[in-house]
Amino acid sequence: MRYKLWDTDTDKLFAVSDLRTETASLARTLLATYDTGDADDLELIVETEGGELIGNYFGAALAAWADDVLAGTEMAICQTDQHRYPM
Repeated sequence: MRYKLWDTDTDKLFAVSDLRTETASLARTLLATYDTGDADDLELIVETEGGELIGNYFGAALAAWADDVLAGTEMAICQTDQHRYPM
C-alpha cells in the first residue's frame, strides 16, 4: 500500500510513504495541530503499489484510522468518498 497525507485546503503534500505506522504517527501529530473544524482538511489517500485508488480518510475517520494503526488493531479498508475524490 502507498499512503499520501495532504492538506486539501492548501494542497500541501505532507508525506508519501509505504509505511503504515509512520503515516499514522504523522497523521496524529498533524491532527493535533489542526483546529477541530479544520481536521477535515487533512486527508489520507490509500493506493495500491501501482497507484490505483483504494480509498481515503479525513477528519474524524483519519483520527480513528491512525489510532487503530498505532494501537495495532486492523481497520477495514476505507471506501472512497466520491464527493472529495471523484472517480
